[in-house]
Amino acid sequence: MEWQSTITDNDIGVLTFDEEMNWYTVIMNTGHGNVEVSLGCDDFENQSDLLKDLKGFCFNLNSILDSALHEFVKDLLPLKNEDWLSSSESIYTESSFLKRVKSSKISISMSEGGLAEIFFDDHGLFADHSMVVWHEEDGVVSGSHLAG
Repeated sequence: MEWQSTITDNDIGVLTFDEEMNWYTVIMNTGHGNVEVSLGCDDFENQSDLLKDLKGFCFNLNSILDSALHEFVKDLLPLKNEDWLSSSESIYTESSFLKRVKSSKISISMSEGGLAEIFFDDHGLFADHSMVVWHEEDGVVSGSHLAG
């Protein structure tokens, strides 16, 4: 299928097609700042189905990001304090850790059905590794880890 270079949708805004990556990207304004959401086109037969999946995901984006932050605190805060704390840093509390994470650039790479990887920049918490969490097709956010 030939994809349009841009799609304007009244609900989520302007989607821009990246021909090299074969995906659309939209910038969503959320309670966590602007979030770049990209959705691959490979699994879709038409633009209507792609928009349906993307809208369903984006309408729940604030809740998804809240769940992702909860996963980071559960999984990565202990990792930071036990294994990644530099000699110049104090132990991170949940509040101080979330403050650093919440100021991160957030990007999401999504597939058909809502399966997605949510990437947060680490602002030096983990030597510039990305912090990543999975969003499963059933809506569950789980499995935070470091990448890069």
